[in-house]
Amino acid sequence: MFSSFLRYLLIGLVLIPSLALAAGPAGPSFLTGTTEGHPIDIVLAYVQSNSDSLGLSAADLDGLRVEHYQTEQTGITHVRLIQRLGDIDVFHGDILANVASDGSIINLHNRFVTDLAGRAGSAAAEISAVEGVEAAALHLGLTVSETITVETQSRDAELVTVLSEGGISRRKIPTQLVWSIGKTANLAWNMSIYETESDHWWSLRVDAATGEVIEKNDWVVHDRFDRSGHGGGVELAPSAGLAKTAVSGFTSAYLVYPWPDESPHHTTPAPPADGRLLEEDPENFASPYGWHDTSGSPGAEYTTTQGNNVDAQKSGAEADCGAALDCSFALDLTVEPTVGSNVDAAIANLFYWNNLVHDVWYRYGFDEASGNFQFNNYGNGGAPYDAVIANAQASGNCNANFGTPSDGGAPTMNMYTCDIASPSRDGDLDNGVIAHEYGHGISNRLTGGSSVSCLNNS
Repeated sequence: MFSSFLRYLLIGLVLIPSLALAAGPAGPSFLTGTTEGHPIDIVLAYVQSNSDSLGLSAADLDGLRVEHYQTEQTGITHVRLIQRLGDIDVFHGDILANVASDGSIINLHNRFVTDLAGRAGSAAAEISAVEGVEAAALHLGLTVSETITVETQSRDAELVTVLSEGGISRRKIPTQLVWSIGKTANLAWNMSIYETESDHWWSLRVDAATGEVIEKNDWVVHDRFDRSGHGGGVELAPSAGLAKTAVSGFTSAYLVYPWPDESPHHTTPAPPADGRLLEEDPENFASPYGWHDTSGSPGAEYTTTQGNNVDAQKSGAEADCGAALDCSFALDLTVEPTVGSNVDAAIANLFYWNNLVHDVWYRYGFDEASGNFQFNNYGNGGAPYDAVIANAQASGNCNANFGTPSDGGAPTMNMYTCDIASPSRDGDLDNGVIAHEYGHGISNRLTGGSSVSCLNNS
C-alpha cells in the first residue's frame, strides 16, 4: 500500500538519506567503513583528519555547534556541524553528514567557509533589529503601518529577537545576528516576514552595518494547476458495498475521498455522484491519541477539524464534527464548491489527507526529531507547536502553495478552487495536490539542515 502511495508526493518531495537509505553494513559507495564511537565523534574525527582536503584550518573549525538526530526506522544518525565566529552562526555554513548504525559515514557535504576570520567584517551590529526589519520592508515595498517593537531579546552574541508584526507580517518577526557569506563575511540580521497582503513568506539577510538586503528567498512554494490532469489515471475497481452511512462503534469517522482515490474523478460512481467513503479510525501509531488530540492523553481536545497534525479551516473556521467526531458532510458536485455544506466537506477531506500524509511519512522517518509537523511532539524530540495550518478554498484560482518555516514554526498550506470547469473544481478534493503540497514541506525540512532555505528561490 505505502509504496504505491509515494507517487502522490514525488514531484514535491526530495528524498534524502533519512528516508531513502537502510542502515545495513557499509556499502561500496559509503565514505568510510565501520567505525566505533558516537556518530558526532566519528564525524568530528573525520573532518579534523581531512581538514586539508576540505580546505579548512583549525581556526575555521573552532567553536562550531553540533545538532544531530537519529531516524529510528533506518538507524541512520544525521549530524550537522554549524560554523561559528564570535559565538554567532554562519548562515548556511555547515557540514552535513549521515552515519549508519555501524559507524560508517554514508556521505558528507561541506559548506564551511575557508578563512572565515580573515574574511569577516565587524562583529558589532551598527543597526538594530527593528531598523533591519524596516530596511527589509522598504526593499519589499511594504508599508510599516504600526510601530515595530521588541517583544523579547536574548543577551547572547546573536541577539535573538522577536519583533511585533508592524502591519507588514501575519506573524511575529523573528530576527537574529548571523554571518552572511559573499566575497566577504558580513554580520547580518536574519529574519522572516510573512506578508499580510500576499502569499510570500520572505527569509532575508539584512546587512547589520548598512541595512542593505544581502539576499532573500521565499519559503512559500507556489504551484499552478490550470488544466485538468485526470486523463490518465489508474482504473480502480468499484468500491460499492463499503459503508457510507453513520455506523456505531467508531471513535472518529471521515466521509472523504480516501486512499487510493485521487479525486472525485477517480471514483466509482463518477461525478456528479458522491463517490466518497466513510473512513473509521484511520489514524495509526504516528498519531497515538487520534487526530483530534493535542494534550497527549486520552480524549479529544477538539471536535472540529483541528488536532495535533493539522488545523484545517476556511477563513479561520473549522468544520464541526460534533462530539461523536463524525466528520460527515453533504457534498453536491453539481453546484459551486463554496455553496452550503460543500465547504465543510472540503475541509474534512483536507483534514483527513493532511493527517494521512503525516502518518504515512512518519513510518518512513519524517518524525518529531527530524522536524515533522506536530503541535505536541509527545516527548520525542524536535520543536513543537508547528501543526500545518491548512486553508481551504483560499483566495486564489487554479493554484496551491505551501510555506515552510524552520522547525517549531507552523507551516501554511493554501488550497484553491479552479474555474477550468463549471461548476469549479475544488483543490481540497484533489488528494494528489494536497499530498504534493505537503511534500514541499517534507523536502524543505529535511534538506540542508534547519534553515529550510536550500530548495527555495530568490
